[in-house]
Amino acid sequence: MQISATDNIFFKSNKPNHIQNHILWRISFLYHSLFLTIKYCKHIPSITVDYYHKTNLKKMNTIPEIANRLASLCNERKFVEAYTELYADDAVSIDPNLKNEPLTGLHNLIEHENKFLANVEIHDINVSEAIFAGNYFSVIFSMHFTVKGQGTKMVEEICVYKVENGKIVSQQFFIG
Repeated sequence: MQISATDNIFFKSNKPNHIQNHILWRISFLYHSLFLTIKYCKHIPSITVDYYHKTNLKKMNTIPEIANRLASLCNERKFVEAYTELYADDAVSIDPNLKNEPLTGLHNLIEHENKFLANVEIHDINVSEAIFAGNYFSVIFSMHFTVKGQGTKMVEEICVYKVENGKIVSQQFFIG
């Protein structure tokens, strides 16, 4: 479909004025631009933009934000939520309670945490302010709890975390 200034599709007069000519020229330009875009770009995958995912990307967390969020969730006793929100899928944990054998994978970390929580009653938790060095941060974690069938314990440990790409990728605990 070609549109020209002499076509009388929008105006009553057969002799359009300069404003009407400009409007017709714009309509013709837009029509041809759209036609060329559809004709020549529909087969180019890189032209397609996944607008939903592009606009809903989460802002990458900074290390202080991750440390503060971890402390907040732990103080609220939301340990599993901390894992699911802040840890990488391939995170590694080194815990003296596991003979310092690395436990790898978010699923395994959550499973281990759930087993621990099923066997204790937590009375008090305190997580210190974090200190930072490069991609690492550290906190002192204190917990007063009762292990079922074993009695009350007070544990204080230094926790060292490594962060990459906005997620915790490793944690190591040093129990005092």
